[in-house]
Amino acid sequence: MKIISDTLSALVETWDDPGDYPNALAAGPLPSYDYLAGVEGELVVEADAKEMSDIVVWGWGEFLSQNSGIKLPDGILSVEWQLDSIAIIPAMKLYRLTFSCTEAEADPDYCGREPPDHEED
Repeated sequence: MKIISDTLSALVETWDDPGDYPNALAAGPLPSYDYLAGVEGELVVEADAKEMSDIVVWGWGEFLSQNSGIKLPDGILSVEWQLDSIAIIPAMKLYRLTFSCTEAEADPDYCGREPPDHEED
């Protein structure tokens, strides 16, 4: 299997507390924070007839998870794959498959990139 295109990236969203509480002791919003909400983009691969046979037997999720050439975005532990399209390239006897992610398991300990250090002069 050959990876043609990999545009997968982590989808980061920000949780903002509305801060609208009836109790005076709980007045004011809680701090906002970023979290990994999923994966966006697509993965395009080419497979030969033997690999397509393996995909039929194992399913594409298992086949892709066994392929060490696929790198998930930082902070993502695992994904559920969705097959979006298949194109047949008869002259080369290859299949071009396009996948996207429907579900992603984020690493709960992932903090993302550290903010840059600003040194005082």
